[in-house]
Amino acid sequence: MSEIKPYNHSLCAVLRSCSLGGFDGEEFRIAAAYKFHQERLNSPANRKVLVDVLQKMTGTPISLKISLEEKKGNPQEEKQKEEAKSAQEEEKKKKEAKEDTSNPLGDFDGEL
Repeated sequence: MSEIKPYNHSLCAVLRSCSLGGFDGEEFRIAAAYKFHQERLNSPANRKVLVDVLQKMTGTPISLKISLEEKKGNPQEEKQKEEAKSAQEEEKKKKEAKEDTSNPLGDFDGEL
């Protein structure tokens, strides 16, 4: 980051929200947290700064790939979604049981 700051300080701010996707000696991968950041990093001027600085640091020609980072959901939200899905499936089963005339207990939700 310190190598990029003299060229473009706002580019450093965008890079702080990104993660290193990897470097295999030829391709440098950056994972942007947001689409807007991906677009900013892919702008011709910013790409040139990134490639120039990375080539200077590595001493070798590199290619640059900037992708959108896969978001991991909030564990609490994921749990709530799963519980809601289970409740919907249970309601669907109850409704199907009521509609099934071959099940005499369907009218009583399977209970007497």
